[in-house]
Amino acid sequence: MIPERVPVLEKVVTAGFNLGIWGKRWSTLSSNSPLKPCYRGEAFGIKMIKILNACKIALNLNPVHIQHGGNMRTFEIPGCGAFQLIDRYDRQWFIEGEEIVSFGSDREIVDRIDQYLCDDEARVSIAQRGQARAYRDHTYLQRMQSMLEKIAQLND
Repeated sequence: MIPERVPVLEKVVTAGFNLGIWGKRWSTLSSNSPLKPCYRGEAFGIKMIKILNACKIALNLNPVHIQHGGNMRTFEIPGCGAFQLIDRYDRQWFIEGEEIVSFGSDREIVDRIDQYLCDDEARVSIAQRGQARAYRDHTYLQRMQSMLEKIAQLND
């Protein structure tokens, strides 16, 4: 569990949204936490993909030490075709409101969740464009090719 995520997720739960939380660190939640009933265990590999494929909105909250955002879920979520609601990311990676949606405050996350749960067409369209962008620009192969190019430049 990353402590700075707790108040944001508590805001989502207390607003009445159905939230599922996966990960090993979340098992340490206190029994009186409103997030305790949301904890569903760990999810990796195929299980994670199935969860992302089944959810309407995948929340991605970056730890504070990642100043500009950009954990692996930033690319895995759209890669699975899921709609991503994220706190911060590099604006070069995805187009805001077209391929990904971000929020800046606890109130805004609740508003965005409500907005996109009520607008299936927009949510699905953004998820599809996000997936196309992830496939086009953000694969492991592309990352490796870019790294090899940079290493080659260092050796020139």
